[in-house]
Amino acid sequence: MEQQLQGLILAIAGFTLNSCPQIIHCLIILISFQLLQVYHKEVHTSSFTKPLTVTKIGSRMWRVDREFEYYVGHESSVEVVTVPKGFETDFASVPRLFWMLVPPDGKYTQAAVLHDFILSTNLYPQKKADRIFLEAMAVLRVPTWKRMLMYWSVRIWSYF
Repeated sequence: MEQQLQGLILAIAGFTLNSCPQIIHCLIILISFQLLQVYHKEVHTSSFTKPLTVTKIGSRMWRVDREFEYYVGHESSVEVVTVPKGFETDFASVPRLFWMLVPPDGKYTQAAVLHDFILSTNLYPQKKADRIFLEAMAVLRVPTWKRMLMYWSVRIWSYF
């Protein structure tokens, strides 16, 4: 979608170069890039309110030390998930065989804790929880290949 919008902006800019005075051309480019920034903010502004802080309580268990919230979809969303202080998690539930590729913790850890909380409280159905997990990993800037691998792993695992 963003690439299509950029293409449209460039097409408008090219059209105006040939048919309008230079001042109008500059105004159209300025407005177009403002639209692109608005689009980018609306699509990509889901957020966590605080960083994850935890205490290790077992060999593979952790306790959340500070409550945090996640805004589903975008920052001004009314759909907010609050992970409370004291929630216990194992981070990403990855079989030991795959730890070299995807260890239990990494850039995606806060998204994994959020996903664990949503599933343990039945806040949303599995499919929506998995989509929120995918979105949250994007917010945390987890590389696309790893996001997709982890997303499809939880999707497939949900059938067992």
